[in-house]
Amino acid sequence: MEPKEAHTIVANQIRERAAARGISMRTLAEKMETSRSHLSAVLEGTRSPTVSWLCRVAEALGCQPYDLMRPPRARRGQ
Repeated sequence: MEPKEAHTIVANQIRERAAARGISMRTLAEKMETSRSHLSAVLEGTRSPTVSWLCRVAEALGCQPYDLMRPPRARRGQ
């Protein structure tokens, strides 16, 4: 897996998990104790997340850090 692909997967997982829980990006940043601009920069791909940052976002989203690195499963029949 290329770094850019991994970054895209992480950003998509964060967005999808936050949306599924009804958590806005503002609220997510507050729960993580980070700035909205830093969160946005990671999601946009202009900054790379650190391991500790991934741990904080995973905790805020109620998942494990490795869950954020997993590509979505292909739907059956596709």
